[in-house]
Amino acid sequence: MDYAITDAGPIYDDLTFRHTTAMLDEDLMVFIDQVQARTVHTLDIAYHRKGTWARNLTGGTGWTPSQRDGYSYLRDAQIVRADTGVALGVCNKPYWSPSTIFLARGNMTETITATGVGAHEEDRVPMVIFRRQSRDTAFGWGVSVSGKVVTMQPLNVVNAAGQAVSPSTASAFWVTVENSPNRALVTNPDRLPLTVSLTDGSLWTTQRVFDVGDF
Repeated sequence: MDYAITDAGPIYDDLTFRHTTAMLDEDLMVFIDQVQARTVHTLDIAYHRKGTWARNLTGGTGWTPSQRDGYSYLRDAQIVRADTGVALGVCNKPYWSPSTIFLARGNMTETITATGVGAHEEDRVPMVIFRRQSRDTAFGWGVSVSGKVVTMQPLNVVNAAGQAVSPSTASAFWVTVENSPNRALVTNPDRLPLTVSLTDGSLWTTQRVFDVGDF
C-alpha cells in the first residue's frame, strides 16, 4: 500500500492542513484532507482533472464565483448541498471509460462543479470544489480511474481513554468498491492508539500513522 501524508505548515495563522494520499490499487486513489482552525471558516478543497465532464451536470443551481484570484476563472458553475456524498464522471479519452470523482457521505458539503483553466484560459477542464463551513473536519474523497462505483463513509474513532477523537487529529473511513473487498482506512499522523468502530459493530485497533484493513 503506497501512501503519503503531508502537512502544509503555517499557511495561515490559525489553521492546520494535513493531506493524505493512498493508492489502494492501480485504479483507486483515496484522499483525506484534515483541517483544524480556531474559528469557523469556509473550507474549500479544489480539484482539476484533465478531460470533459462525462454528462451534463444537473440537479444543482447556478453559482456565481467570487472575483478573487482563482475563483474568477471558473465558468458554468453549479452548486449542490448534501450530506449523501457525490459521484462525478469525467471523460479522459473517447476509448476509455469515464473516471469517477467521489466524495464520502456523512458531512454536509457544498459541491461546486464548473470548468477551470487547463493549459490556457480557453482550455476548459472539469473542476470541482468541496466546501464546508467548519473549524474541525476531514474531507474523504478520491478518484476511480476506470469509473468503478465507490462509496465512502466516516467511521467513529476513539482514543485509549475511550474519548472521541476529532477528525482533524485522526480520521477513519469505510470504503466499498464494486467487486472488491470492503476496506477501512485510518490516517493518524500523531500515531495515537485508536479504536475504530466498523460498520458491523466490531472494533479495530491501530496505532499506525496510516493503516488499511480488508473486511
